[in-house]
Amino acid sequence: MNQYDYQKELLQNRHPKYYQELIERKPYEFKAGEVKPIAYYLPQFHAFPENDEWWGKGFTEWTNVTKAMPQFEGHYQPHLAGELGYYNLMTDGVMERQIELAKMYGVYGFCFHFYMFDNRKRLLERPLNKFLANPNLDMPFCLCYANENWTRRWDGSEQDVLMAQSYGENSAIDLVSELLPYLLDSRYIKIDGKPILQIYRANIIPNLEQFVKQLRQEFINAGVGEVYLVSCITFGIGDARKFGFDDNVEFPPHIIEHNVLTEKINLFNSDYQGVIYSYPSVVQREISNNSIQNFSRMYCVLPSWDNEARKPEKGLTLAGSTPTLYKYWLQSACNKTITERPESQRFVFINAWNEWAEGAHLEPDRRYGYAYLEATYLAVSNQSKSINYNEVDFIETYLLTTCKELIPSNRLSCDNQVHDLEQQLANKIKELSEVYNSKSWKLTAPLRNIFKLLKQKKND
Repeated sequence: MNQYDYQKELLQNRHPKYYQELIERKPYEFKAGEVKPIAYYLPQFHAFPENDEWWGKGFTEWTNVTKAMPQFEGHYQPHLAGELGYYNLMTDGVMERQIELAKMYGVYGFCFHFYMFDNRKRLLERPLNKFLANPNLDMPFCLCYANENWTRRWDGSEQDVLMAQSYGENSAIDLVSELLPYLLDSRYIKIDGKPILQIYRANIIPNLEQFVKQLRQEFINAGVGEVYLVSCITFGIGDARKFGFDDNVEFPPHIIEHNVLTEKINLFNSDYQGVIYSYPSVVQREISNNSIQNFSRMYCVLPSWDNEARKPEKGLTLAGSTPTLYKYWLQSACNKTITERPESQRFVFINAWNEWAEGAHLEPDRRYGYAYLEATYLAVSNQSKSINYNEVDFIETYLLTTCKELIPSNRLSCDNQVHDLEQQLANKIKELSEVYNSKSWKLTAPLRNIFKLLKQKKND
Protein backbone atom coordinates (compact mmCIF):
# COMPACT_ATOMS: atom_id res chain seq x y z
CA MET A 1 0.00 0.00 0.00
CA ASN A 2 1.37 3.44 -0.90
CA GLN A 3 1.23 6.55 1.26
CA TYR A 4 -1.64 8.16 -0.65
CA ASP A 5 -3.92 5.11 -0.52
CA TYR A 6 -3.17 4.58 3.14
CA GLN A 7 -3.92 8.19 4.04
CA LYS A 8 -7.11 8.18 1.97
CA GLU A 9 -8.41 5.12 3.80
CA LEU A 10 -7.29 6.45 7.17
CA LEU A 11 -9.06 9.77 6.76
CA GLN A 12 -12.26 8.15 5.63
CA ASN A 13 -12.57 5.79 8.57
CA ARG A 14 -13.26 5.97 12.25
CA HIS A 15 -11.23 3.47 14.21
CA PRO A 16 -13.34 0.30 14.03
CA LYS A 17 -12.52 -0.82 17.57
CA TYR A 18 -11.80 2.26 19.66
CA TYR A 19 -14.00 5.06 18.29
CA GLN A 20 -16.20 6.42 21.07
CA GLU A 21 -19.24 8.67 20.80
CA LEU A 22 -19.87 11.48 23.27
CA ILE A 23 -21.24 10.35 26.63
CA GLU A 24 -23.09 13.16 28.36
CA ARG A 25 -22.68 13.01 32.13
CA LYS A 26 -22.49 15.33 35.11
CA PRO A 27 -19.08 16.68 36.14
CA TYR A 28 -17.06 14.02 37.92
CA GLU A 29 -17.19 14.47 41.68
CA PHE A 30 -13.90 13.57 43.30
CA LYS A 31 -14.17 11.68 46.58
CA ALA A 32 -11.94 12.27 49.56
CA GLY A 33 -8.50 10.78 49.02
CA GLU A 34 -8.89 10.33 45.27
CA VAL A 35 -6.17 11.34 42.84
CA LYS A 36 -6.93 14.39 40.72
CA PRO A 37 -5.63 14.43 37.13
CA ILE A 38 -4.29 17.72 35.76
CA ALA A 39 -3.82 18.03 31.99
CA TYR A 40 -1.18 20.28 30.44
CA TYR A 41 -2.77 22.92 28.25
CA LEU A 42 -1.17 24.71 25.29
CA PRO A 43 -2.54 28.28 24.91
CA GLN A 44 -1.32 28.54 21.32
CA PHE A 45 -4.33 28.32 19.05
CA HIS A 46 -4.75 31.93 18.00
CA ALA A 47 -2.94 34.27 15.65
CA PHE A 48 -0.49 36.84 17.01
CA PRO A 49 1.98 39.27 15.40
CA GLU A 50 5.16 37.32 16.12
CA ASN A 51 3.84 34.15 14.48
CA ASP A 52 2.62 36.19 11.52
CA GLU A 53 6.15 37.51 11.11
CA TRP A 54 7.95 34.21 11.61
CA TRP A 55 5.63 31.75 9.84
CA GLY A 56 3.18 33.74 7.71
CA LYS A 57 -0.05 35.63 8.18
CA GLY A 58 -2.63 33.77 10.25
CA PHE A 59 -0.32 30.92 11.35
CA THR A 60 -1.44 28.86 14.32
CA GLU A 61 -0.61 25.36 15.53
CA TRP A 62 -3.40 24.06 13.28
CA THR A 63 -1.30 25.00 10.24
CA ASN A 64 1.23 22.31 11.10
CA VAL A 65 -1.33 19.80 12.36
CA THR A 66 -3.42 19.61 9.21
CA LYS A 67 -0.53 19.18 6.77
CA ALA A 68 1.18 16.24 8.49
CA MET A 69 1.67 13.09 6.42
CA PRO A 70 1.88 9.42 7.47
CA GLN A 71 5.43 8.10 7.14
CA PHE A 72 4.85 4.38 7.72
CA GLU A 73 2.13 1.73 7.87
CA GLY A 74 0.11 2.21 11.04
CA HIS A 75 1.09 5.88 11.32
CA TYR A 76 -1.88 7.96 12.41
CA GLN A 77 -1.38 11.30 10.64
CA PRO A 78 -2.79 13.85 10.34
CA HIS A 79 -4.72 14.25 13.60
CA LEU A 80 -7.95 15.93 12.52
CA ALA A 81 -10.12 17.78 15.02
CA GLY A 82 -13.47 16.44 16.16
CA GLU A 83 -16.27 18.28 17.94
CA LEU A 84 -14.30 21.42 18.84
CA GLY A 85 -13.02 21.92 15.30
CA TYR A 86 -9.96 24.02 14.46
CA TYR A 87 -10.78 26.47 17.18
CA ASN A 88 -9.49 29.93 17.99
CA LEU A 89 -8.92 30.26 21.73
CA MET A 90 -9.93 33.90 21.59
CA THR A 91 -13.42 32.95 20.39
CA ASP A 92 -16.12 33.01 23.06
CA GLY A 93 -17.43 29.60 24.00
CA VAL A 94 -14.32 27.55 23.17
CA MET A 95 -12.81 27.43 26.65
CA GLU A 96 -16.28 26.96 28.13
CA ARG A 97 -16.77 23.77 26.12
CA GLN A 98 -13.23 22.54 26.82
CA ILE A 99 -13.85 22.89 30.54
CA GLU A 100 -17.25 21.23 30.27
CA LEU A 101 -15.74 18.22 28.50
CA ALA A 102 -12.78 18.01 30.87
CA LYS A 103 -14.94 17.99 34.00
CA MET A 104 -17.41 15.54 32.45
CA TYR A 105 -14.63 13.01 31.83
CA GLY A 106 -12.72 13.31 35.10
CA VAL A 107 -10.02 15.90 34.37
CA TYR A 108 -9.68 17.95 37.55
CA GLY A 109 -7.71 20.91 36.23
CA PHE A 110 -5.45 22.42 33.57
CA CYS A 111 -1.77 23.25 33.83
CA PHE A 112 -1.24 26.12 31.41
CA HIS A 113 2.16 26.59 29.82
CA PHE A 114 3.45 30.06 30.70
CA TYR A 115 5.88 31.86 28.39
CA MET A 116 8.04 34.82 29.40
CA PHE A 117 11.25 35.88 27.66
CA ASP A 118 13.90 38.56 28.04
CA ASN A 119 12.68 41.99 29.16
CA ARG A 120 9.45 40.43 30.45
CA LYS A 121 8.25 39.77 26.90
CA ARG A 122 5.23 37.44 26.95
CA LEU A 123 3.89 35.13 24.23
CA LEU A 124 0.67 33.08 24.20
CA GLU A 125 -0.59 35.16 27.10
CA ARG A 126 -3.93 36.23 25.59
CA PRO A 127 -5.87 32.97 26.13
CA LEU A 128 -4.52 32.73 29.67
CA ASN A 129 -5.50 36.32 30.43
CA LYS A 130 -8.91 35.69 28.88
CA PHE A 131 -9.33 32.73 31.23
CA LEU A 132 -8.14 34.77 34.23
CA ALA A 133 -10.59 37.58 33.50
CA ASN A 134 -13.61 35.29 33.41
CA PRO A 135 -14.48 33.81 36.84
CA ASN A 136 -17.25 31.79 35.22
CA LEU A 137 -14.57 29.54 33.75
CA ASP A 138 -14.58 27.51 36.95
CA MET A 139 -11.65 25.21 36.23
CA PRO A 140 -8.86 24.74 38.77
CA PHE A 141 -5.52 25.56 37.19
CA CYS A 142 -1.81 25.96 37.75
CA LEU A 143 1.13 27.06 35.61
CA CYS A 144 4.22 25.48 34.09
CA TYR A 145 6.93 28.05 33.33
CA ALA A 146 8.14 27.06 29.83
CA ASN A 147 11.56 28.66 30.33
CA GLU A 148 13.37 27.98 27.09
CA ASN A 149 14.17 29.79 23.87
CA TRP A 150 11.44 30.08 21.28
CA THR A 151 13.08 28.60 18.21
CA ARG A 152 12.31 27.78 14.62
CA ARG A 153 12.95 24.10 15.41
CA TRP A 154 10.28 23.99 18.17
CA ASP A 155 12.73 22.40 20.58
CA GLY A 156 14.13 25.24 22.67
CA SER A 157 17.64 24.75 21.27
CA GLU A 158 20.28 27.41 20.64
CA GLN A 159 19.76 27.18 16.88
CA ASP A 160 17.52 29.66 15.06
CA VAL A 161 16.43 31.52 18.19
CA LEU A 162 13.38 33.68 17.57
CA MET A 163 12.78 34.79 21.14
CA ALA A 164 15.57 34.42 23.71
CA GLN A 165 15.20 33.28 27.30
CA SER A 166 18.17 34.26 29.42
CA TYR A 167 18.68 35.01 33.09
CA GLY A 168 19.91 38.19 34.72
CA GLU A 169 19.91 39.55 38.26
CA ASN A 170 16.27 40.67 37.97
CA SER A 171 14.92 37.49 36.37
CA ALA A 172 13.28 36.18 39.54
CA ILE A 173 11.74 39.60 40.29
CA ASP A 174 10.37 39.90 36.75
CA LEU A 175 8.98 36.37 36.82
CA VAL A 176 7.15 36.88 40.10
CA SER A 177 5.69 40.17 38.86
CA GLU A 178 4.22 38.44 35.80
CA LEU A 179 3.01 35.37 37.70
CA LEU A 180 1.43 37.27 40.59
CA PRO A 181 -2.13 37.76 39.20
CA TYR A 182 -2.44 34.07 38.39
CA LEU A 183 -1.15 32.64 41.66
CA LEU A 184 -3.47 34.92 43.65
CA ASP A 185 -6.53 33.73 41.73
CA SER A 186 -9.01 31.69 43.80
CA ARG A 187 -9.00 28.88 41.21
CA TYR A 188 -5.27 28.29 41.48
CA ILE A 189 -4.33 24.74 42.58
CA LYS A 190 -2.41 24.42 45.86
CA ILE A 191 -0.66 21.76 47.88
CA ASP A 192 -0.82 22.31 51.64
CA GLY A 193 -1.91 25.89 50.99
CA LYS A 194 1.01 26.57 48.62
CA PRO A 195 0.39 27.40 44.93
CA ILE A 196 1.96 24.81 42.61
CA LEU A 197 4.47 26.27 40.16
CA GLN A 198 6.31 24.03 37.72
CA ILE A 199 9.53 24.91 35.92
CA TYR A 200 10.02 23.05 32.66
CA ARG A 201 13.82 23.31 32.18
CA ALA A 202 15.44 23.95 35.53
CA ASN A 203 18.71 22.58 34.14
CA ILE A 204 19.38 25.69 32.02
CA ILE A 205 18.99 28.24 34.85
CA PRO A 206 22.42 29.51 35.99
CA ASN A 207 23.09 29.27 39.73
CA LEU A 208 19.88 27.31 40.09
CA GLU A 209 19.93 26.93 43.87
CA GLN A 210 20.37 30.68 44.35
CA PHE A 211 17.64 31.40 41.79
CA VAL A 212 15.21 29.15 43.68
CA LYS A 213 15.98 30.92 46.98
CA GLN A 214 15.47 34.31 45.40
CA LEU A 215 12.25 33.21 43.70
CA ARG A 216 10.81 31.98 47.00
CA GLN A 217 11.69 35.22 48.76
CA GLU A 218 10.17 37.34 46.01
CA PHE A 219 6.89 35.41 46.26
CA ILE A 220 6.85 36.06 50.01
CA ASN A 221 7.62 39.73 49.46
CA ALA A 222 4.78 39.97 46.91
CA GLY A 223 2.23 38.56 49.36
CA VAL A 224 1.83 35.10 47.81
CA GLY A 225 3.66 33.36 50.65
CA GLU A 226 5.31 29.99 50.25
CA VAL A 227 5.00 28.26 46.88
CA TYR A 228 5.22 24.58 46.03
CA LEU A 229 8.03 24.52 43.45
CA VAL A 230 8.12 21.54 41.11
CA SER A 231 10.81 20.70 38.58
CA CYS A 232 9.86 18.81 35.42
CA ILE A 233 12.13 15.79 34.91
CA THR A 234 13.61 16.86 31.59
CA PHE A 235 17.05 17.08 30.02
CA GLY A 236 18.88 15.23 32.78
CA ILE A 237 17.91 17.43 35.74
CA GLY A 238 17.31 14.41 38.00
CA ASP A 239 16.02 14.97 41.54
CA ALA A 240 15.75 18.76 41.78
CA ARG A 241 15.06 18.77 45.51
CA LYS A 242 18.81 19.09 45.96
CA PHE A 243 18.49 22.57 44.40
CA GLY A 244 15.68 23.63 46.75
CA PHE A 245 12.60 22.42 44.85
CA ASP A 246 9.76 20.82 46.78
CA ASP A 247 9.03 18.10 44.26
CA ASN A 248 9.58 16.62 40.82
CA VAL A 249 7.12 15.73 38.09
CA GLU A 250 7.55 13.37 35.16
CA PHE A 251 7.23 14.89 31.70
CA PRO A 252 7.10 12.09 29.13
CA PRO A 253 8.31 11.39 26.56
CA HIS A 254 11.34 12.83 28.40
CA ILE A 255 13.35 10.30 30.40
CA ILE A 256 11.35 7.14 29.74
CA GLU A 257 12.68 3.93 28.27
CA HIS A 258 11.55 2.93 24.78
CA ASN A 259 11.83 -0.07 22.51
CA VAL A 260 13.04 1.16 19.13
CA LEU A 261 10.89 -0.02 16.22
CA THR A 262 12.22 2.12 13.36
CA GLU A 263 13.99 -0.75 11.57
CA LYS A 264 10.97 -3.06 11.89
CA ILE A 265 8.42 -0.75 10.27
CA ASN A 266 7.35 -0.54 6.63
CA LEU A 267 8.28 3.03 5.71
CA PHE A 268 6.51 4.92 2.94
CA ASN A 269 9.30 7.46 2.70
CA SER A 270 12.87 6.33 2.06
CA ASP A 271 14.12 9.75 3.24
CA TYR A 272 12.46 9.42 6.63
CA GLN A 273 14.86 10.38 9.45
CA GLY A 274 12.51 10.12 12.41
CA VAL A 275 12.54 7.62 15.25
CA ILE A 276 9.72 5.19 16.07
CA TYR A 277 9.34 3.78 19.57
CA SER A 278 6.90 1.30 21.11
CA TYR A 279 4.11 2.82 23.21
CA PRO A 280 3.05 -0.61 24.61
CA SER A 281 6.56 -1.23 25.92
CA VAL A 282 6.50 2.11 27.76
CA VAL A 283 3.16 1.33 29.38
CA GLN A 284 4.24 -2.16 30.40
CA ARG A 285 7.36 -0.78 32.09
CA GLU A 286 5.49 1.97 33.90
CA ILE A 287 2.71 -0.23 35.28
CA SER A 288 5.29 -2.85 36.27
CA ASN A 289 7.19 -0.28 38.35
CA ASN A 290 10.25 -0.60 36.13
CA SER A 291 10.70 3.10 35.54
CA ILE A 292 14.31 4.29 35.36
CA GLN A 293 13.52 7.07 37.86
CA ASN A 294 14.32 6.07 41.43
CA PHE A 295 13.40 9.21 43.36
CA SER A 296 10.15 10.75 44.60
CA ARG A 297 8.06 12.36 41.89
CA MET A 298 4.56 13.08 40.72
CA TYR A 299 3.52 10.86 37.85
CA CYS A 300 2.63 11.95 34.33
CA VAL A 301 1.16 9.89 31.47
CA LEU A 302 0.79 10.28 27.72
CA PRO A 303 -2.35 9.41 25.74
CA SER A 304 -0.06 9.25 22.69
CA TRP A 305 2.92 11.05 21.19
CA ASP A 306 3.91 11.96 17.66
CA ASN A 307 5.48 15.32 16.73
CA GLU A 308 5.62 14.59 13.00
CA ALA A 309 3.47 17.70 12.43
CA ARG A 310 6.22 19.94 13.86
CA LYS A 311 9.14 18.04 12.41
CA PRO A 312 8.11 16.59 9.04
CA GLU A 313 10.00 13.37 8.23
CA LYS A 314 12.08 13.83 11.41
CA GLY A 315 9.57 13.34 14.20
CA LEU A 316 9.54 11.12 17.25
CA THR A 317 6.61 8.70 17.34
CA LEU A 318 5.39 6.38 20.07
CA ALA A 319 3.66 3.83 17.87
CA GLY A 320 0.91 1.52 19.03
CA SER A 321 -0.91 3.84 21.44
CA THR A 322 -4.54 2.98 22.15
CA PRO A 323 -7.14 4.35 24.58
CA THR A 324 -7.05 1.05 26.48
CA LEU A 325 -3.29 1.11 27.05
CA TYR A 326 -3.48 4.76 28.09
CA LYS A 327 -6.21 3.83 30.57
CA TYR A 328 -3.97 1.17 32.14
CA TRP A 329 -1.12 3.66 32.47
CA LEU A 330 -3.27 6.40 34.02
CA GLN A 331 -4.96 4.04 36.48
CA SER A 332 -1.57 2.66 37.49
CA ALA A 333 -0.26 6.20 38.08
CA CYS A 334 -3.32 6.95 40.24
CA ASN A 335 -2.87 3.76 42.26
CA LYS A 336 0.84 4.43 42.88
CA THR A 337 0.04 8.00 43.90
CA ILE A 338 -2.50 6.79 46.49
CA THR A 339 0.10 4.42 47.93
CA GLU A 340 2.99 6.89 47.95
CA ARG A 341 1.52 10.31 48.76
CA PRO A 342 -0.61 11.98 51.42
CA GLU A 343 -4.06 13.13 50.36
CA SER A 344 -3.03 16.79 49.87
CA GLN A 345 -0.42 15.78 47.26
CA ARG A 346 -2.48 13.35 45.19
CA PHE A 347 -2.23 14.74 41.69
CA VAL A 348 -1.19 13.09 38.44
CA PHE A 349 -0.48 14.94 35.23
CA ILE A 350 -1.49 14.16 31.65
CA ASN A 351 0.54 15.37 28.67
CA ALA A 352 -1.67 16.81 27.28
CA TRP A 353 -5.12 18.26 26.83
CA ASN A 354 -4.45 19.83 23.43
CA GLU A 355 -0.90 19.31 22.13
CA TRP A 356 -2.20 18.52 18.66
CA ALA A 357 1.10 19.05 16.83
CA GLU A 358 2.73 16.57 19.21
CA GLY A 359 -0.04 14.00 18.75
CA ALA A 360 -0.80 14.23 22.47
CA HIS A 361 -4.38 15.34 23.10
CA LEU A 362 -7.43 14.26 25.04
CA GLU A 363 -9.68 16.49 22.95
CA PRO A 364 -11.85 14.50 20.53
CA ASP A 365 -10.66 13.83 17.01
CA ARG A 366 -12.15 12.23 13.92
CA ARG A 367 -10.33 8.92 14.31
CA TYR A 368 -11.03 8.06 17.96
CA GLY A 369 -13.86 10.41 18.85
CA TYR A 370 -14.08 10.75 22.64
CA ALA A 371 -12.24 7.47 23.31
CA TYR A 372 -9.28 9.00 25.15
CA LEU A 373 -11.59 11.12 27.27
CA GLU A 374 -13.67 8.05 28.12
CA ALA A 375 -10.48 6.14 28.98
CA THR A 376 -9.60 8.99 31.36
CA TYR A 377 -12.99 8.73 33.04
CA LEU A 378 -12.70 4.94 33.42
CA ALA A 379 -9.22 5.19 34.92
CA VAL A 380 -10.21 7.94 37.35
CA SER A 381 -13.48 6.32 38.41
CA ASN A 382 -11.72 2.97 39.03
CA GLN A 383 -8.65 4.29 40.82
CA SER A 384 -7.53 2.40 43.92
CA LYS A 385 -8.79 -0.81 42.31
CA SER A 386 -6.46 -3.46 40.94
CA ILE A 387 -5.70 -3.08 37.26
CA ASN A 388 -7.36 -5.89 35.36
CA TYR A 389 -5.33 -5.41 32.21
CA ASN A 390 -5.52 -7.84 29.36
CA GLU A 391 -2.25 -8.99 27.80
CA VAL A 392 -4.15 -9.25 24.52
CA ASP A 393 -4.21 -5.45 24.34
CA PHE A 394 -0.41 -5.40 24.40
CA ILE A 395 -0.18 -8.31 21.96
CA GLU A 396 -2.49 -6.57 19.49
CA THR A 397 -0.51 -3.38 19.37
CA TYR A 398 2.73 -5.32 19.23
CA LEU A 399 1.48 -7.19 16.18
CA LEU A 400 0.34 -4.03 14.48
CA THR A 401 3.56 -2.15 15.03
CA THR A 402 6.36 -4.71 14.92
CA CYS A 403 5.42 -7.95 13.21
CA LYS A 404 4.66 -6.74 9.72
CA GLU A 405 5.21 -10.20 8.23
CA LEU A 406 2.27 -11.53 10.27
CA ILE A 407 -0.32 -9.06 9.01
CA PRO A 408 -1.43 -7.85 5.58
CA SER A 409 0.19 -4.74 4.15
CA ASN A 410 -3.09 -2.89 4.55
CA ARG A 411 -2.90 -1.91 8.21
CA LEU A 412 -6.45 -0.70 8.40
CA SER A 413 -8.05 -3.88 7.17
CA CYS A 414 -6.47 -6.23 9.67
CA ASP A 415 -8.57 -5.39 12.74
CA ASN A 416 -10.94 -8.30 12.16
CA GLN A 417 -8.02 -10.69 11.89
CA VAL A 418 -6.52 -9.33 15.10
CA HIS A 419 -9.90 -9.73 16.79
CA ASP A 420 -9.97 -13.38 15.71
CA LEU A 421 -6.48 -13.90 17.13
CA GLU A 422 -7.56 -12.24 20.36
CA GLN A 423 -10.53 -14.59 20.64
CA GLN A 424 -8.42 -17.65 19.92
CA LEU A 425 -5.91 -16.59 22.56
CA ALA A 426 -8.63 -15.91 25.12
CA ASN A 427 -10.15 -19.34 24.48
CA LYS A 428 -6.78 -21.05 24.92
CA ILE A 429 -6.16 -19.18 28.17
CA LYS A 430 -9.59 -20.23 29.40
CA GLU A 431 -8.97 -23.86 28.45
CA LEU A 432 -5.60 -23.91 30.19
CA SER A 433 -7.09 -22.28 33.27
CA GLU A 434 -9.80 -24.95 33.44
CA VAL A 435 -7.20 -27.70 33.12
CA TYR A 436 -4.92 -26.23 35.80
CA ASN A 437 -7.83 -25.82 38.22
CA SER A 438 -9.28 -29.29 37.62
CA LYS A 439 -9.19 -32.00 40.29
CA SER A 440 -7.43 -34.47 37.98
CA TRP A 441 -4.59 -32.00 37.34
CA LYS A 442 -4.14 -31.38 41.07
CA LEU A 443 -4.32 -35.11 41.92
CA THR A 444 -1.70 -36.03 39.33
CA ALA A 445 0.73 -33.32 40.43
CA PRO A 446 2.93 -35.75 42.44
CA LEU A 447 3.30 -38.00 39.40
CA ARG A 448 4.33 -35.07 37.19
CA ASN A 449 6.94 -34.05 39.77
CA ILE A 450 8.37 -37.59 39.78
CA PHE A 451 8.55 -37.64 35.97
CA LYS A 452 10.22 -34.23 36.02
CA LEU A 453 12.89 -35.42 38.48
CA LEU A 454 13.53 -38.59 36.46
CA LYS A 455 13.88 -36.57 33.26
CA GLN A 456 16.26 -34.15 34.96
CA LYS A 457 18.36 -37.04 36.32
CA LYS A 458 18.50 -38.63 32.85
CA ASN A 459 19.67 -35.36 31.28
CA ASP A 460 22.33 -34.96 33.99
